[in-house]
Amino acid sequence: MEDKISIIEGNFLEIDISEASIIYVFLLPKALEALRQKFIEAFQLGRLKRIVSTLYDMPFEEFHQEENTEFGFFTYTLK
Repeated sequence: MEDKISIIEGNFLEIDISEASIIYVFLLPKALEALRQKFIEAFQLGRLKRIVSTLYDMPFEEFHQEENTEFGFFTYTLK
């Protein structure tokens, strides 16, 4: 799996996510809001297929939410 997974640490506002197919975040709602447009742009590029958010949901109208409350996370795709 090492050739299929990359873990990148850094300032999320500055990292290029254009090559990501799945993004996993553990962020507070304010940080998720700050990344909203960046997520939308990544989805529109076509490579990003899903965002997984642990603990906090992202109630943004642009996303379709698949709630997985049994496991405590939410997954999102672009509408």
